[in-house]
Amino acid sequence: MKSDHKVLLGLLLLYFLVRIPLLLTPLGLAADDWNFVVADMQRGAIAVEFLDGMRLSLWDYVSDPYGLGSIFNAALTVPFFGLFGKTLFAVKLAPFFWQLLSLVAWFYVFRRYFPPVAVFCMLLFLVIPPPQPLKYTLFNVGFHFDAIFWVAVSLLVFQRFLDGKMRERKAGFCLGLLGGFSSALILSNLVTVVVLWIYFALLQNPPFRKVRFYTTYLPAFLIGFSPFLFYNASMGWQESLWFLEGLLSGRMHEGHFLSNIHQFIRHDLRHFFGFHLLPVFPMHLFMEGYCLIYMWALFSLLRNKVKKIVSLGNGLDVEVFGLLFQILLIGLIVVTDRHIRGHYLFLALPFIGMTLVIAIGRLDFRLRMVLGIFLVMAGVTGFFSLIRWDWLGQTRFMPGYSYNQLNIFLAMNWRQNPSKYRERFQKLLKGQPFSVQRYLFLNMPEEALKFQKSGNGSEPLLFIQQVEESFRPILYEKWGILLGETEGPDVERMETLLKQSGLDSQWHSFVYRGVVQGVLKREENWDVLVHDAARFCSGLKPVSQKTCYNGLGWMLNETYYEEMAKELETENRVAYLWGHGEQVFDDLTQPNPKDIRRFYFSLDDTEKKAFVQGLLQGMDREDDPYIHRMCHRGLQWMDPDWKQHL
Repeated sequence: MKSDHKVLLGLLLLYFLVRIPLLLTPLGLAADDWNFVVADMQRGAIAVEFLDGMRLSLWDYVSDPYGLGSIFNAALTVPFFGLFGKTLFAVKLAPFFWQLLSLVAWFYVFRRYFPPVAVFCMLLFLVIPPPQPLKYTLFNVGFHFDAIFWVAVSLLVFQRFLDGKMRERKAGFCLGLLGGFSSALILSNLVTVVVLWIYFALLQNPPFRKVRFYTTYLPAFLIGFSPFLFYNASMGWQESLWFLEGLLSGRMHEGHFLSNIHQFIRHDLRHFFGFHLLPVFPMHLFMEGYCLIYMWALFSLLRNKVKKIVSLGNGLDVEVFGLLFQILLIGLIVVTDRHIRGHYLFLALPFIGMTLVIAIGRLDFRLRMVLGIFLVMAGVTGFFSLIRWDWLGQTRFMPGYSYNQLNIFLAMNWRQNPSKYRERFQKLLKGQPFSVQRYLFLNMPEEALKFQKSGNGSEPLLFIQQVEESFRPILYEKWGILLGETEGPDVERMETLLKQSGLDSQWHSFVYRGVVQGVLKREENWDVLVHDAARFCSGLKPVSQKTCYNGLGWMLNETYYEEMAKELETENRVAYLWGHGEQVFDDLTQPNPKDIRRFYFSLDDTEKKAFVQGLLQGMDREDDPYIHRMCHRGLQWMDPDWKQHL
């Protein structure tokens, strides 16, 4: 066996050794990973739809405005659901094998330019990178984390073309189709397309006829990119315009450019490398060390390749390509939206490993050993910080999909057109068991009950009256939130509106529970709003006060209990605490909810019972067993004897 293939075999063995424990462990314990945990559940729900029959059109399953990767990844997940059941383990097998393909593809990219030992070290950064990108490799998202495969394949085709093994038209068609299709799935992969074109422009004597290449490349790119264009055309381009507006709104101001660079170095880069689950000292040691070593390595590569950039030969210099790729990607992160996350850097992960190995390889033996051992120790320590041994194996039994999350993404896509969203929502309900329908109603955004300016103001009420009676309290509360936001805390005005709507009085209390929440969402002075909301509840008839105070407790934190709820009658105070408990379960997923614990032990037994019952009811608003288990852990930490209060 050739030495380079021994390197590949060793990398594959290490890959399985590192990834399998992570496959069996629920990831996403850090708060800023929650979006990716949600994405896992949503992609799983799309895969279930593909298996059981689609209730919606294909475009309705697209979860984000910047690519069709959600559909692609859901399709990849389907065979794993068929083989292993609809579990979280099966959901994570799709990115597991996709990243395995990426590892092999990058091996064939690097093997031509570097000796086997260097290739092994570069790809070791893909096998066991810092903990944050390591987590990303097993999130079933379909965007930036999956793009490294397309970058590698593009480079392999590009390499063959510059070596004269492909004619202009064939190379143009392959690169164009590949660039268009991969960019349709993952819009950030346009960075690869742009760097390829920059590299073309820098070639001194290109070994191809440009006209033939370009006239083939451009139509092929449009063919590959056409699914993205068709999707946006069907959506009226609203999603892409919204995305571009948000992307360019924060960092294009000249006066903020230096602060944006500081933001990238101090936040984005550190967020990308991670180590947040480690204790304070090793966390900062590894995080700061990784950032400093990478920035030094990048400047070192730039210094050594700056002359080569302006005098490229005819072939592919992968070091120059990787340098251009990193500079362009970092530049885009610096000049775009301030809230951009470090996970966009994942696109450059193989080039970051290459940059580190090249720079460290130029040092003397002692320094090479010190830095190499530091980086390996950081990766291994980060790996062990991700594994929860008491959770090991749980992904085999946890559901790998959530219709609740599918519905949330559907609502986001149609937030500009509530009536069309309601049509799709009703289709999504068909054939679902009662429990799933309940989750869908509970998590429907209240904006879905708005009516179009050209439509009928009674449209939301007609929609509510058509649903099963057991779900109507949920929707009347959401409608009440809209009323509270628009009409304010006026009891007489609200009673008049409900009378004019013709709504039966049995539903009024549910509307009032929503109204008080809507009042607290108004863009006014918060302390004044809290006072107005409490006054609104006290001004209602006794039959409605209980549910109103319940909604008030849902919106306020512990500090307001001493100021307000202690003065209430027992029945209303219990309702307030029940409502407050419903929204606390999110906080219980945090490591040290000390304020909640302190608040809990300040209550008497009756109040504790209401608080815990509300908390359990709040947990029941979610269909994710991961949340349930974390919250039960939080309850156990808060009070080992909490069950005695039920």
